[in-house]
Amino acid sequence: MKKLLFILIILIITSSALSAVEIFDPQLLTQIGVSAEQIETIQNIQYQSEQKIKMANAEINILKAQLEKLLLQEHPDMEQVKKTIEATLKWRIQSETANVEARVRIREQIGTKNWEKLLTLRKRILTQQRNQSSNGSNNQGSNNQGSQNSGGSGTSNERNSNSGN
Repeated sequence: MKKLLFILIILIITSSALSAVEIFDPQLLTQIGVSAEQIETIQNIQYQSEQKIKMANAEINILKAQLEKLLLQEHPDMEQVKKTIEATLKWRIQSETANVEARVRIREQIGTKNWEKLLTLRKRILTQQRNQSSNGSNNQGSNNQGSQNSGGSGTSNERNSNSGN
C-alpha cells in the first residue's frame, strides 16, 4: 500500500508539469526573423499538440476519478488499481510525447540558429519577469512594514501575516 501511495504522489506532482504546452509567441518569433509563413506553420503545430495534450489530460482526469473511487473501497482490488495507474501513465506518456514532438517540429521549421536565439530570448524574458516579480514583492513588503512602523496601529499578528506574502 505504501508503494501505491508513493506512485500516486509522484503522479500528482508531475501532473502539472506534463500537462503544460510550450507556447511560442509570434512576436518573439518575428523578433528572431521567422517568416509569417513559418509562424503560421508553428501555430498549427502548437494547435495539434494542444489538442493531443487536452485529450490526454481529459483521459487522465477520468482515470484519476476511477482510481479515487477504487481507493474508497475498504478492500480495493489492487489489480484494478494497478491497471488504472498504468493506463494513467500511458496517457501521460502520450501527452509528454506530443509536447516533445511539437518542440522538435518547431525547431526543424525555424532552424537550429533561430531555435537557439528563441531559447535565449525566452530565457532572458523569463529572468526579467522573475526579477520584476521579486522586486515587486520586496517593495510591497517594505512598504507594508513602513506603513506599519509609521502608523504603529498594526498588531504583531498582522505583521506576521504580511511577512509571508
